[in-house]
Amino acid sequence: MKALKSKLKKELSAKKLGAFLMASTAVIVGINVSSRSVYADNAEMVNLSKGINAKGNKVPGQYGFAAKVTKGITQVKPFGATENDWATSSSHTENDTKHWYAFQTSYGEDGRVLSTNDKWKGKVGVYYSNVGTYEGHTIDIKLTVMDWQIKNYVWSDTTGEGNADTKIPEATAYIAFGKDDFEIFTPGMGAVKYRLDYLDHDTHKPVKMTGAWTFDDIDGNQWVGIEPTTMSNVDQLIYGDRDTDNGNTWLSPKKMNGTQYIYSDAKQHNKGVTDSAGHNEGTLTSADKKGSFTAAYSNASSFVINWVYGQNTGSAAIDEQKELENTSKYWNMIGQYDPDADKEYPISNIVNSVYATAFNHAYLKYGTKAIAPDKPDTPKKYVSDSNEGTNVPSEIGTDKSVNHDILKDRYETYHYQITHNVPDVRKEFKYDSYMITDQLDKDLDISNVHIYNRANQDVTYMFTVNVDDGNKLSVVAKNDSLTSEDFYLQQYKITFDGTVKTGVSLADHQDPKHNDQAVIYNDAKVTTSNGTSDSNKTTTNIPFTQTSQTKAVSTDGNGKGDSIQVDYNAPYKYTVDVAAPDGEDIKTLELKDTLEDVLDLKEVKVYDLDDNNKDVTSAGKLTTDNNTADWVANEPQKWHGKHLRMLITASVKNTSDLMKYLDKNSGVIRVPNKAIWIINGKDHPTNTVYVEPKGPQASVQKWIEQPDAK
Repeated sequence: MKALKSKLKKELSAKKLGAFLMASTAVIVGINVSSRSVYADNAEMVNLSKGINAKGNKVPGQYGFAAKVTKGITQVKPFGATENDWATSSSHTENDTKHWYAFQTSYGEDGRVLSTNDKWKGKVGVYYSNVGTYEGHTIDIKLTVMDWQIKNYVWSDTTGEGNADTKIPEATAYIAFGKDDFEIFTPGMGAVKYRLDYLDHDTHKPVKMTGAWTFDDIDGNQWVGIEPTTMSNVDQLIYGDRDTDNGNTWLSPKKMNGTQYIYSDAKQHNKGVTDSAGHNEGTLTSADKKGSFTAAYSNASSFVINWVYGQNTGSAAIDEQKELENTSKYWNMIGQYDPDADKEYPISNIVNSVYATAFNHAYLKYGTKAIAPDKPDTPKKYVSDSNEGTNVPSEIGTDKSVNHDILKDRYETYHYQITHNVPDVRKEFKYDSYMITDQLDKDLDISNVHIYNRANQDVTYMFTVNVDDGNKLSVVAKNDSLTSEDFYLQQYKITFDGTVKTGVSLADHQDPKHNDQAVIYNDAKVTTSNGTSDSNKTTTNIPFTQTSQTKAVSTDGNGKGDSIQVDYNAPYKYTVDVAAPDGEDIKTLELKDTLEDVLDLKEVKVYDLDDNNKDVTSAGKLTTDNNTADWVANEPQKWHGKHLRMLITASVKNTSDLMKYLDKNSGVIRVPNKAIWIINGKDHPTNTVYVEPKGPQASVQKWIEQPDAK
C-alpha cells in the first residue's frame, strides 16, 4: 500500500534488496489500473449490525478514552522470540517519518521458506507503557500477535520492459508495529490476528474500559474483523464521511467464519492515489473518512482484531480478493495467547535494521481520532479537605478522590476538583468553544483556581477564569488554545478552594439526614461546541456551630480559671467567650454582664476570635451603666457561627459590703459573677466565677463587720 524509505543498517543481498525495491515500486507503476468506476457510497453498510452513519451523529462522550503514544511519556518495547528475530526500521508514510519494530515471521531464500517463527504465536508483540489515564488508572496497552498467515511476494520485471508486473514468491516476511502510533504494516497478502490488552500501569492487572478504536485507511481488498467475543462488547460501529451529503462510505460488511468484517471491496475501489512526493497511497489515505470506521465498546479489558489484506490497486486487487475469500486459512485463525509473555520474553537490545520495503504493503492505522465529533464526556466532580480526599494534581481522579466529606467546622477551607477528558480529534472536529462552569453555593467564597493537564502541568494560562456576582465559576478555553493540537487528548483537572462566608446563616442548609449539620451540594457542567454534559454531585457536610458561653477570670485575661485571689483595688480581667449559632437565623444578639456592687467596672472590649482577635467593640452598642457591661450587635445577622470574647477589666472595692459574700464554712470572701448570652431574646447564662480578696481570714477582721469597735 505505501511506498516507503528507510536507512539500511542490516546487510541484505543485492538480489533480495532489489526484490524488495521492486515490490515498493510495483504498486505504483507496474500494475494495470482498472478502469472500473469508483462508487462513493456503499449502501450495504446500512445492514451492519450495531452500525450507525456518522452523518448527523456524534460519538457519545463515555467512549472518549484517548490512548496515545506520547513522546517522552510512552515507552514502547517489543517482546517475544529473540533479539535476532527483531529489527528496527523507518519509513515515509503519508508525508511523515514513522519508526517501526519489525518482527520476522519466516526465513528462507529463493522464494522457499526454510524456517518460521510460528512457535511464537501468542507470545510476541509490543508493549506500550503509559498511553493515557482512565478512571484513576494509568493505562498500558499490550499488543500480542496471536496468529498469522502470510503469503509474501514481490513484484518483478521479468520481461525487461520496465514494468514490475510479475509476482515472485518471497520467503522472508515481517510484521511491523508502530513506535510512534498505533499502526501495523504487513507484506504480500494474508492475515494477522492480534489482541490489545488494557492493563493498569502499576499493577499490570487488566482494566475493564469503555472507549473506542478508529480504523483508518482501509483500502480496496483490506479487511478489519472484530472477533465475536470482542463484538459482544461493541456498542456502536460508526462509519461514513459526515462531510458528504449522504455520509458516503467505501466500506462493506461481511461475515466470514462467524466473524464480522468491515472491508473495502476491491471490485469497486482499486484506483491508486499518490502523495505529494509520488509515493503510492493505495486507494485512499487515513484522512479519508470514507475508508474509516469507529468501534465504540464498553466493559472490555481486551480487543481482538483480524487484519486480512492483499493487493489494493488495479486488477490484481480484484484477483487477490477472490483468492483471499476462497482461502479458508485466512479466516480460520485460531489464536493463542500467553498473558505473561511480555515479562517472560523481554527484548532489550535490537541491533538489526531493515528497509521498510520488507513489510510496507498493507497499512492499517488504529487510533482514537473518531470519524465523528464527540459529545462531551461526563465530567467528574470531587471534594477534599484536610483529612479526606486529595487535592494533589497527580492523585485527582484516583481511588484517593472522594465525592463526600465532613468539615471540622465552618472555618475549615476545603477544595473542589473537576476532571474532564478531552479526546484526540481530527482537525475538522476541533472545538469552536470549550467551557466548564460550576454554580457555587451563594454562601461560599471561592479562591485559588488552577487548571492542570494530563501531565499535571499548570495550564491555567490556556483558559480565562472568572467568578461572577452570582458565584458562578467559569473556566473558558482561549481561542488560540482550541486551535492547538496540545489542547486535545488531555484530561483537564480544575481545582479551587471553598470557604463558608463569614457570619452567614446556614439554617437554610440543614441536612435532613443530620439535624446538627449543614450540607452543601455541588456539581459542574461542561459545554463545548458539540453539546453539554453534567457532572456527578458532591456533598459536603458542615457541623453547625452550637450556642456556647463560658466565663473565666484571671489577672491578664488569658487564664481559664473559675476563681482568683486579688488585692483590693488591683485590676483583674473577666473573659466571656461565646459562640453564635449558625443553624438558626439570628435577629438579635446581646452579651451582658452585671457586676456585683462591691466590684468596680473599669473597661470593656469585644473581640472577634475568628478574625485574629479583631476588636469589634464598635460593631455593637456598648453601655456600662449601673455596673453592667452590655454589648448589643448592630447587625446581628452577620455574626452567625462567630466566636466572640468580651474582656472586662474590674477590681474589688475595699468595703464592708464584702462581708455578705463571706463563705462561713471556709472563712473566705468569694464574689460571684456570670454573664448572659442573649440570642433572639433567649438567655444563655455562663458558668459562675469568683474573685477572692487577699488578706487575713474575714473572722479576724472584726472591724469590717463592726467598724464602731475599732
